Amino acid sequence: MNNRPTLPELRRNARVSLGIDYRLTIGDEVFVGVTGNVSLGGVSLATSEPRLDSSHAGRMGSLLLDLDGETFESECRIVYVGNPKATRMALAGINFIGVSDEAREKLLRHMVRQL
Repeated sequence: MNNRPTLPELRRNARVSLGIDYRLTIGDEVFVGVTGNVSLGGVSLATSEPRLDSSHAGRMGSLLLDLDGETFESECRIVYVGNPKATRMALAGINFIGVSDEAREKLLRHMVRQL
C-alpha cells in the first residue's frame, strides 16, 4: 500500500488564483512574469523569457511580488519546475523561506482584497 501523502495533504495553506507580477532572482539569473496562484507558504509561477528549467529545481533564490504598489520579498526554494515542452509557459512551484510576520500579513491583506 502507498503511504505517501496526497498533494492536498502536502499543501498546508489555502491557495488563491491571483496574477501578481514577480521578479525571481537565482544567482545571477533573473526571471519575471505573473503568478498563477498564491498562498501564505508559496506561489506557482508562469515564466516565458527566460524559461525556468529542471536545472533550477531545488535551488534557492529571492522573490519579489508587486502587491499593487507594496513589495513582498522572500527568500525561496524552487520545489518544482514543469516540462516546458508540455505548455507554452513553464510552471514552477516556489516555497517561501523565512518570511517575516509583517511580510506574511502584507501578503494576506493583498490576497483578501483580491477576493
